[in-house]
Amino acid sequence: MRDLWPYYRPYRWTLVVVVLGSILGAGLEISIPMFLRQILETVLPQGDLPGLVQQAGILLGLSLLCLLAVVALKTLDTIVLNQRMKDAFQRARARTGTLSGRATQMLQAIRLVKAFGNEVFALAYIRKASEDLRTAQQRTLRYEACLMSTIVFFSQAANLVIIGFGTWLIMRGTMRMGDLVAFLLYLMMFLRPVMQLTMLTERCQRSMAGLTRCREVLCEPQEALDAPGAKELERTQVQGRIVFSHVDFSYDAEKPVLQDFSLAIAPGETVAIVSPGAGKSTLAHLLLRFYEPSRGCIRLDGAPLRAYTLRSLRRAIGLVQQDVMLFDASVRDNIAFGRPGATEADIVRAARQADADDFIRALPQGYASGVGEQGVRLSGGQRQRIALARIFLKDPPILILDEATSALDAQTEQEVRQALQRLAAQRTTLVIAHRLSTVRHADRIVVLTMQGIAEMGRHEDLMAKRGAYYELCKAQE
Repeated sequence: MRDLWPYYRPYRWTLVVVVLGSILGAGLEISIPMFLRQILETVLPQGDLPGLVQQAGILLGLSLLCLLAVVALKTLDTIVLNQRMKDAFQRARARTGTLSGRATQMLQAIRLVKAFGNEVFALAYIRKASEDLRTAQQRTLRYEACLMSTIVFFSQAANLVIIGFGTWLIMRGTMRMGDLVAFLLYLMMFLRPVMQLTMLTERCQRSMAGLTRCREVLCEPQEALDAPGAKELERTQVQGRIVFSHVDFSYDAEKPVLQDFSLAIAPGETVAIVSPGAGKSTLAHLLLRFYEPSRGCIRLDGAPLRAYTLRSLRRAIGLVQQDVMLFDASVRDNIAFGRPGATEADIVRAARQADADDFIRALPQGYASGVGEQGVRLSGGQRQRIALARIFLKDPPILILDEATSALDAQTEQEVRQALQRLAAQRTTLVIAHRLSTVRHADRIVVLTMQGIAEMGRHEDLMAKRGAYYELCKAQE
């Protein structure tokens, strides 16, 4: 609660006013009718002002007794339950997330599960998470039942205490039966908002459990921030000159991925990165500032990447990956993701450039057809073409092709490659490939090893050298 106080601080006085207003309103709702009745029935007919004062003192004493006997005890009870409910709700939230994640994972891999005949394993995998959730929910329900039971118990206990004390006052002749009955009725009105406040404990703890889960995500350090004084990168003014200067990077301190990597890419040049090991995709991640280099500098058109705002930098770069991400929406919406607000004509033009218009129009509803979750209703080549159409629509001056065709068959790869060549025309292009047949037409091929750049040149020149690139090509024949 202490960690979340900054979120509540702007509303602290509002909360105080609401709580005190509820209690004060309930008290006035009780006291005003009682005092008016006493004045009209006793003081005015008999002129008994001392009697009014005496009755007021008795009623005040009963009210204080009620507060001490009920509200105080109920507050202590709520404090005891509060921490237990908090732990129970947080555990239930975590179990809910686990069950949702496992169910989603198995549904996405349903074909794999059926192919291996592992339906029993998948069911047991989900059932275990379901049983854990049931156990956690049962615990929360027990605490909720305990909270509600104590509310009823203490409210009835207050009635018993007031009846007992009121009976003693009636026997002494200091209170009438009608006054006691009226006070009990007013007491029920008074306790209702007080008990409702205690019932908010359950809702508060349930909400706090969800807030805590959200806060774990929100408090994660941001991947990258705009540097002070960062400027907008105008897409139309980007030349596309990229320079990696003595860049070092590692995902952990013990295993470096890049060491003293330097490379200059001219505007409009297509450079392919091939490697027998890791490090190829890391260059794309660094260029998009998903990560920051541990040493060295990356420059775009002569300025460090940090000199530009993160949003404008990424708008100037188009990324086509091996694993195409499509949303469960229409074909039109998936293509328009490349440039929100694009017209229908722009979307169709981009689809034609990606050789996707023909198959899209053959779908039941054309561009309005749904693609399903992760594009499950489309083939691999169709998904890749929609991804290319998205990049054509975005029209970035810099292009990154990260294993864009490695998951396609030979015929589909050839068709998609032609669209890629049109896409890369007159753009600075960084091609990251494992299948070397896709990089033969690159202006330069860079062979990257753990020690740095082993070779660099055109396909024909590198094959003539019979070096590292030659060995990689022979290994794939």
